[in-house]
Amino acid sequence: MNLFIYGDIENFGVDTEEVSIYVNEKDGEWDFLLLKYFDSYILYSQKDTYDILSVVEFMKDRQIDCISGKSILIKQLESYFPHYKIEGTYMCRCNKVAIEMPQISNGILRELTVEDIDDMIELYLLIDEFQKTYRGRVEKAKEQEKINMEHGSTSYGVFVDGTLVAIAGTSASNSISAMVVGVATHPEMRGKGYAKAAVTKLCDSELKKGKQFLSLFYNNPAAGR
Repeated sequence: MNLFIYGDIENFGVDTEEVSIYVNEKDGEWDFLLLKYFDSYILYSQKDTYDILSVVEFMKDRQIDCISGKSILIKQLESYFPHYKIEGTYMCRCNKVAIEMPQISNGILRELTVEDIDDMIELYLLIDEFQKTYRGRVEKAKEQEKINMEHGSTSYGVFVDGTLVAIAGTSASNSISAMVVGVATHPEMRGKGYAKAAVTKLCDSELKKGKQFLSLFYNNPAAGR
């Protein structure tokens, strides 16, 4: 549950332009912790009950892209933020790559750089699951992708005839793990194994760097498979 928090602290610290951490102290203990990453927030508490009203008061006048955390914590906020939709996710974990690297006969698989960010965002805007995240905030998203790359995130993409058609990346990379994020395939290029190749290469590369495991949160079981 804390992998994003670990990664953000290791990569950015606890009080920077990109990341800030706030705690609510009660009776000498931390009741809850809120990590702010750009305009996204992660809520964590060791208890299933926490001072909800303090969270609501803290968040009420802030720009919020999303609030994430354990479902038992987030569901308690639902009535206070009715204009937000709660989305549950599945989680899987990769400890080793146990398959051969998929072969791509008509494409090029390579690590992406900051020069590829425009192509990355252009691809995400074609994907239903990502459109709500990127539409209306393209320039902001590009800047965040650039900052993420400068702070340890890695992405691999498949190009066909010079067009980026599949991608997989990491976020919150830290000394023991990384989160796999942004896995996507161009709608007209699905079913060809491109995303599988990108994910496989990404996981193999990160594990060879010394990561103990990688994790992936997803809400689309077909894509998760």
